[in-house]
Amino acid sequence: MLNKCQIIGHLGSDPEMRNSANGSLIATFNVAVNHWFRNIDGASQDQTEWYSVVVSGREAELCQQYLAKGRRVYCEGPMHTRQYQTQEGELRYATELHARTVKFLSPRTDGASGPQSQESNSDSFESAGAEPF
Repeated sequence: MLNKCQIIGHLGSDPEMRNSANGSLIATFNVAVNHWFRNIDGASQDQTEWYSVVVSGREAELCQQYLAKGRRVYCEGPMHTRQYQTQEGELRYATELHARTVKFLSPRTDGASGPQSQESNSDSFESAGAEPF
């Protein structure tokens, strides 16, 4: 079986940080992925899909440090669906990409001289293990 999703897009907002029940740091953010195509009439159309991304541990700290609204990012990992109950008692479902690999594609703007390489350790990470969220 294979459960793997790869996306490249722009962050819709800054990453939100929280702690899990076991004390691990978790970052969540939304990524907009644009898709252009031609319809039956030949007119160009733009469609945007939004993906919820979850990152945990040290990688979450890196996302908090290097990612911000509008930055371009590559995320890879399995998709998971979880259920939760609203305050009104309604049962809802959320599908999230649990990123194991994140690459920061936009150049850093923290005063460093010149854009950073995508292969630099400070601009990407790949999780060594499958830490549960």
